[in-house]
Amino acid sequence: MEQLKVEARGVWKSFGTTPVLKNVSVSLAPGEVLGLIGPSGAGKSTFLRCINHLEVIDRGYIAVDGELIGYRVGADRRLYVLPNKQLSAQRARVGMVFQHFNLFRHMSVIENIMFAPVQVKKMSRADASARATQLLKRVGLEDKANAYPAELSGGQQQRVAIARALAMDPTLLLLDEPTSALDPELSAEVASVIRALAEEGRSMLVAAHDLNLIRDVSQRVIFMVGGEIIEQGTVRQVLDQPTHQRTIQFFATMATGRRNSQDQG
Repeated sequence: MEQLKVEARGVWKSFGTTPVLKNVSVSLAPGEVLGLIGPSGAGKSTFLRCINHLEVIDRGYIAVDGELIGYRVGADRRLYVLPNKQLSAQRARVGMVFQHFNLFRHMSVIENIMFAPVQVKKMSRADASARATQLLKRVGLEDKANAYPAELSGGQQQRVAIARALAMDPTLLLLDEPTSALDPELSAEVASVIRALAEEGRSMLVAAHDLNLIRDVSQRVIFMVGGEIIEQGTVRQVLDQPTHQRTIQFFATMATGRRNSQDQG
């Protein structure tokens, strides 16, 4: 499997006058899984969307395997936005799995998975159907090919969303809170699929509040607050031996929340 290096340098992004990313610099080695953690509003989801050019950055750059995403450098050394056709080709290499699935409600499961390969890659419907069937088997949903999203549980919908992203054969996978909308049992279903992808050596960035998922699949972890990277290192360094006071406070708050939830249960 081809692998891509991801590099972000000095990335800034604001919505109106509100900065949501502040001088973010991240490197992802080929085949590495990087976990992004932090409180709500930390900028994790926005950063993932910037990598796929679903959000346009204000300053800095993001490159995948040395290629700027969404831009080209002109002869005058200025940046120019790529036309949609070239941008679509770039996005085909970078799969995105959203928190709330984003499946097409009017399409069956297999049609959801076939859509992008047919429309973007111009794959024949027969080949796209065979690929979709293979992917559904991979995520344990081969019997749901003709079902519609409304007929599936949240965990099943998220597994379909992962299969849909994989249908484009991306070399980089971005997962935005893939288990946060699910209860623990359904989260375990999705985590199992993500764990298998990590074991294959697929390059991934995973933004999640689920620290068990981050611990299971990541080689390195980045902790973000207020659009800034506060701490980063190996899983053991960040999750077990954090040094920044804000990181320590975050884990303490999460632990208190879990205890209160258990007491109420």
